Amino acid sequence: MHNENGNFHLPKGSLYTPFPVPAYQVLGRAKQYNAQKVLLALVSYMGKNNNAVFPSYTTIAKAAGLGRSSVSEGLKVLHEYGFIKSVKYPNGVQARIKYFIQFACWDSGRMNEVAQPYKKIVARCFACAKKLSRGEYASSPLGKVHWGCGGFVYSLRGEQKGRNQ
Repeated sequence: MHNENGNFHLPKGSLYTPFPVPAYQVLGRAKQYNAQKVLLALVSYMGKNNNAVFPSYTTIAKAAGLGRSSVSEGLKVLHEYGFIKSVKYPNGVQARIKYFIQFACWDSGRMNEVAQPYKKIVARCFACAKKLSRGEYASSPLGKVHWGCGGFVYSLRGEQKGRNQ
């Protein structure tokens, strides 16, 4: 879906969604359901070329179907798990908050130590022996390859998959 300049481009009639599946799954396994709702509310305000959003607490609360205190707690969890960063900036008399949705939401290999234990382990790398979640390797013409070290990957169907390493 990239054009000749390397820019992301969707064909006419396509549907774009920035839905952060790995982060959503981690939050679900951690039973952080309000944080899931807040993350989806934030993502719903993203454009396809920017990961910064700045909805108000009230807007997030309406979009997530939560109260302001639940939104506050959800944002705290998202910060703790490394899924968002925020910056306050002046906007007239009031200060506004800009939320930066982190790449760890889509790439489980970038998740911090708080989120790591909740990743679903599905494979192992032959080269470095690291247990991997689905976002940490890709398919190639020669087979599955680990993003981290470039080693070949095999599925853990026979082994105990469990959580993290």
